[in-house]
Amino acid sequence: AAETAAETEAAVAAEKAAAEEEASRAAAEVEAATRSAEKAEAAEKERAAAVAADRERLLAEEGEALSAVFAPLAVSEAAGAAAAEWRAALAAAHAAAEAAKAEAARKAAEAAAAEAAEADEMQVESVGRCRSELDDGVEVAGMEEGFFGSWDKAAVITSRSGFTLVRYEYFGDADGSRLEDWVETSRVRPLPPHHPLVASELVAGMPLELFLNGGWWLVRASAPS
Repeated sequence: AAETAAETEAAVAAEKAAAEEEASRAAAEVEAATRSAEKAEAAEKERAAAVAADRERLLAEEGEALSAVFAPLAVSEAAGAAAAEWRAALAAAHAAAEAAKAEAARKAAEAAAAEAAEADEMQVESVGRCRSELDDGVEVAGMEEGFFGSWDKAAVITSRSGFTLVRYEYFGDADGSRLEDWVETSRVRPLPPHHPLVASELVAGMPLELFLNGGWWLVRASAPS
């Protein structure tokens, strides 16, 4: 009986020692885990502080625009709001660039329009001089099929925007009146001098203008057969 009691006591002691050892090991593991968590927390705080410091430095160097770009990188509760602000800044910059392009295009168009208007005024002035210098009208270059190369007598009615309204001398409209038409001002010229060439001045191959059927036609002189 004494031997059995001793064995029992020894077994109890062994179990107690094992339990104490397990408890000690568990406590050591908890302590190690706690230290690891504390180190991780300290590292995270250090990283967050470094990020915040970098953000402040960039704000000082580059201004508010860079803060919108850098804000999404910061570890904070305001990360979502900063990302939205960054997108808004990009959208505003894009809109400003598009507005600048539109303004540049508008100014270019205005300059082109002003230049064209000046050219039109010069053409109108030129036609006006033709009308004042030659009371019997002007000539219009024929560009239609069958009339290409001809110059047809007409009177100028008005001019604007690079075009001139003319009334033809020898062409009638459907209602019996003389034909009126808008033509490019560059197709209008004064009437040519009224002094015909004499035969001795003609040379074979010479480019000439021949008055035929109320208009002047581009021709070349040929040798008599």
